[in-house]
Amino acid sequence: MSTSGVRDDLIDRVMSIDPEEFEHLCKILVEEIERPPDIELTPFHGDGGIDIRGFVGVDIYTARFGVQVKQYEGNIQAPAMRDFVGALSTHDYQFGAFITTSEFNSGAENIARNELQKPINLINRRRLTELMFSHEVGAIESAGSYDL
Repeated sequence: MSTSGVRDDLIDRVMSIDPEEFEHLCKILVEEIERPPDIELTPFHGDGGIDIRGFVGVDIYTARFGVQVKQYEGNIQAPAMRDFVGALSTHDYQFGAFITTSEFNSGAENIARNELQKPINLINRRRLTELMFSHEVGAIESAGSYDL
């Protein structure tokens, strides 16, 4: 299967799992990419706006991070991003990532890029599938094509 065809199939599969499984999938992806020494899922309900948390660094520095994930079809709006920024500040995380199966509207992007707050990496649908392909999470390359 070609990369373009498998992208849509991969997102369809990701959308078909339940939201709790999507949080687990995103945790696996963060672990695979960043290899943090400590990472965990927060409780599925009552998580205070952070779905995955952990820290990076060991000897010279450490930084706490928080991740929000949304298995969502509509665009992520400014209020959801403001809530995430508030959760990062409330829990004293140094940076964060917002992962979604959809897109971010311009208001949400502007809030995330505000230089006066903690850095936030935005992972939209396209970037999510790119990361899943390049790190073989959910899709495996075989002879120049991908299998789910």
